[in-house]
Amino acid sequence: MSAKGDLRRSSKPPGTHLKVELLPAAKALEVLDHCSHNLQRKTDTGDNAAQQLFRSSKSTPERASSSTSPNLLKPSEVFQVTMTRPASRTLLQHYQSRTADLLCASQSRENPFISLLIPFAATHELLLQCILALSGVHFINNSNGAPSSDIMAATWTHYGLAVRGLKHGITRFAYGEQEILPLLMATLVLCFVESTRGNVISIAQHLKAARTFLLSWLQQRQPKIEVELRGFVIEFYLYIAILSNTQLGPEWNELIIEDCSLLYGDGTTDCKSWGMFFGYANDLFGILPAVSAFAHQSSREEEDSTNKSFEFIVNYYSLLAQVNSWHPPEAGDLAFVACGRIYQQALLLLLHTSFYRDELGSMTLNNLLEQGVREFLALLESLPVESPIATTLCWPLSIAGSCARSELHRNSIRKHLKMMYKRFNMENITAVLRVLEALWDGDHYKPLYITTVMRQQNEHFIIQ
Repeated sequence: MSAKGDLRRSSKPPGTHLKVELLPAAKALEVLDHCSHNLQRKTDTGDNAAQQLFRSSKSTPERASSSTSPNLLKPSEVFQVTMTRPASRTLLQHYQSRTADLLCASQSRENPFISLLIPFAATHELLLQCILALSGVHFINNSNGAPSSDIMAATWTHYGLAVRGLKHGITRFAYGEQEILPLLMATLVLCFVESTRGNVISIAQHLKAARTFLLSWLQQRQPKIEVELRGFVIEFYLYIAILSNTQLGPEWNELIIEDCSLLYGDGTTDCKSWGMFFGYANDLFGILPAVSAFAHQSSREEEDSTNKSFEFIVNYYSLLAQVNSWHPPEAGDLAFVACGRIYQQALLLLLHTSFYRDELGSMTLNNLLEQGVREFLALLESLPVESPIATTLCWPLSIAGSCARSELHRNSIRKHLKMMYKRFNMENITAVLRVLEALWDGDHYKPLYITTVMRQQNEHFIIQ
């Protein structure tokens, strides 16, 4: 059966009933000012071709007359001007035929990265530049280190234009002169650009800007927005934000818990595209920030040599029950079922290692880890790497990998990550493997040690 029928199974996720205060305007501008400063540093050292093309686009006679978009071409001319360049046409074709289908579980005509994003990009040049940059980086990864000079130049031109356009968009946003939705979608696509190129220290900046844009967008009195577009944007943001919280720390994690409380259960999950990232695991993604918060609490108490509090113990068993209570739909798509079960096992491993923090090496924890990793790998074996939903496996693989003690289990995870890279050509996959190799060399087996090893190895990326 189609994977779509039973994706929308969640109401408000457990443990997230918090009152959400939208970001005050002053704080929002502070966040965006920081992001704008970092973007300026990028464009100051950017590609000369990008700067020349940007200047030429500003001097194009047929500019938009709107005061809110002074440097953008008229919507009907965006594709016409950009697509006069053969390399740009090649990148758009590559995006439509290859890249977009590797970004989420939905394929071809049902894929919102094509059905929703391409039409929107046709009228918003900033988003078009982001899409072409994403396609270019992916194209380069597919070229075995030997892309043509035209593709290389076009890729970094579009990337430079995207970053520069976002900087100017942030400035206009600060003065209330910029439509928010294109900025929001651009920052989210740029998160994937940075992830795909493997130089993703900027993801955190893009993500924080995206959160500001999203909350401001939801605050606005909007014209009626198509439910599919709204659902696509919200799931896109939540997927990146939820999987980022393990590395971005407790403060970010609390914000994501608030976001889940705000964004789940408002009817958005009823759209057809919902599940393009979450699959059947919608409820598990809703629980994930609370499990990450529990892991961060465990780490803090371990550093302080604090004994387990009653609240900590109760929280463990409560979260354990919530994770174990998740079940996929009956007669569901087998790949989606397996992926949901994989996330479930990863959450259980994260919970166990956090709770038994002071018993590393104990028989109890060893048995839980051995059984959990073994079940995880059996599920992984049942999910073909060619399955579209397999694109979401980096996070659970990093958790299970950090808990794998036997060389047999580590080899299985190593092999699977290599197969994933061959299939998807995303550099964040090889970054995950590098960190796991360093973790295994140090004989650590605890998920939160990942961030420690990342700092030691000077690795800066977000697992997604």
